[in-house]
Amino acid sequence: MPDQGHPLGMRWGRAATPEALPDSVEALFAGVSGQPALVNTRALREYARRHGLPEPVRTRVDTAFIEVPALEAFDGIICIPDTTLSADTPR
Repeated sequence: MPDQGHPLGMRWGRAATPEALPDSVEALFAGVSGQPALVNTRALREYARRHGLPEPVRTRVDTAFIEVPALEAFDGIICIPDTTLSADTPR
């Protein structure tokens, strides 16, 4: 979260993320193992069409979804299922 009073300009903390919306990039990664993944957006489009899934029109950023034509806007998408704060980052 942005925080001008924090030395790094933002605070870190654990946050519950909303469930993937059916028309989100995250929905295409549902059921994929908990490992990070890098996918070509052309492959995502083919996967969505082959499985009758809607092509994503939004993606999650932090705890909210933003509308973006992801398969047109990006060449690739990285899915990182979980993140943690580095031990050497000042708190």
